[in-house]
Amino acid sequence: MFPKLWKSISSAALYKPLRRTFATKQSKHTVYALSTAPGKAAVAVIRVSGPQASEVAKTLCGSVPKPRMATLLRLLHPKTKRQIDRALVLFFPGPASFTGEDTIEFHTHGGSGVVQETLTAIAETRLPALRYAERGEFSKQAFYNGKMDLLQLESLADVIDAETAEQVYLANEDIDTQTRKRVSQWRDTILECRALLETLLDFSEEHSVEEDFSRAVLDKTRSLLNDMHSFQIRQRTREAFRFGTQAVLFGPTNAGKSSLVNSLARRQVALVSDEPGTTRDALQVQLNIHGYPVWLSDTAGLRHHNVSSAVEAAGIQLAKQRTKQSQLLFLVLPMNEYLHNSQAVTQEAKGLLRSLSCDENNSQRLLFVILNKADLLENDHQKQQAQKAVCSEFGLSPERVAVLSCLTGNGLDSFLNQVSTILRSFTARNIQNNELASENRYRQCLKDCCQHLQIVLTPNLDVTIMAEELRLASNSLEMMIGTMNNEEVLSQVFQRFCIGK
Repeated sequence: MFPKLWKSISSAALYKPLRRTFATKQSKHTVYALSTAPGKAAVAVIRVSGPQASEVAKTLCGSVPKPRMATLLRLLHPKTKRQIDRALVLFFPGPASFTGEDTIEFHTHGGSGVVQETLTAIAETRLPALRYAERGEFSKQAFYNGKMDLLQLESLADVIDAETAEQVYLANEDIDTQTRKRVSQWRDTILECRALLETLLDFSEEHSVEEDFSRAVLDKTRSLLNDMHSFQIRQRTREAFRFGTQAVLFGPTNAGKSSLVNSLARRQVALVSDEPGTTRDALQVQLNIHGYPVWLSDTAGLRHHNVSSAVEAAGIQLAKQRTKQSQLLFLVLPMNEYLHNSQAVTQEAKGLLRSLSCDENNSQRLLFVILNKADLLENDHQKQQAQKAVCSEFGLSPERVAVLSCLTGNGLDSFLNQVSTILRSFTARNIQNNELASENRYRQCLKDCCQHLQIVLTPNLDVTIMAEELRLASNSLEMMIGTMNNEEVLSQVFQRFCIGK
């Protein structure tokens, strides 16, 4: 989220000195910016943060409001003394503010002229070390002043970027995430191991003690690696939910896949024709299914015989590739044809599914069968017969089989309810305690940590090298949440052992 910020952290030898250096430097500057979206609106919020914030308010408004009390004041241009606006002004003294610095907020009318003139007026105060804020600088102040860690800040960004209701709720939960607690537990375990090795290096010359300590370190390291690997598996599913589940419509030709994607998107995304093999490419549309983001692909119909052209053959290969890359697989079958000759209708699809090991218990890929063209059947008994046959043939529960008609719309709402239930269970199955580590740098930090821990398990490894690899593993976790402190190793030694007894 903040690449320059992260680069400066990752290149630092120690976190605390970096934090103190930045805080000292940052306290000399006061920054300001428009905090709401640009453009015409009813209200705009302009934030000023830093040691000169209250002076900005005095210059423009003549006084500083009482802390955390909204006050209606006239905004005057510092040179012309002409009124720009009547604004609600709030003062948040540091450190009890979002940034940890003294903060002033001007809540003005949202016209572009008012906003621009207010920003100009702030600049015209000519106060020392006052400048326009850089991208993400208020959040950067909050981080370095200890108001929020990196995980919380990036979760806050997820709240802003959320496009569906479930993403909003999930991101809000992650602001108070359990991930930091989990990472801190891992870090504490590594510090324990480091403390053991530091004690062994500095205070022990007994061979039996060395064996006991080394065995304890190896056991803890193995357990830690297993826990991290499990976490990484669950993380992949959480990422899919955060960025949208990849779903695909696949199946035989003329099953109604394109009609279904148009119905779900509520607009014409794909061309529809009675001619087999109309879809040649993989068309993708973003859906919001009861708050769950889904990227749905419409693909070419699967068939082995009577392929009309090389372009259709390429489309079929693309359909298979997209199916293999997706997590939610919608197999669309024409119900009338399925009842008459199920083997011919499902032959190509079943071969593809076998290669994916896709079944009811697969936690990484889910199969859902859609029986389309229900309007062509004469009675409900035939529909029930087809649904039971699909459940038996594919080993699915009735909740994973939908009966609908894209022509009449019957069954679509029920289908969407079924899908949202599946997405909810799919998300919950692989996620525990609201854990989230979906940024690329999180993955890299965890990967680096696991690599260092794996080296520790190397047979007959020198104790000094083990200690160094544990230090690097600990640093990787500290990079993840933005905390580093080498003095804690010594603290762990004194807490666990009675040195000098």
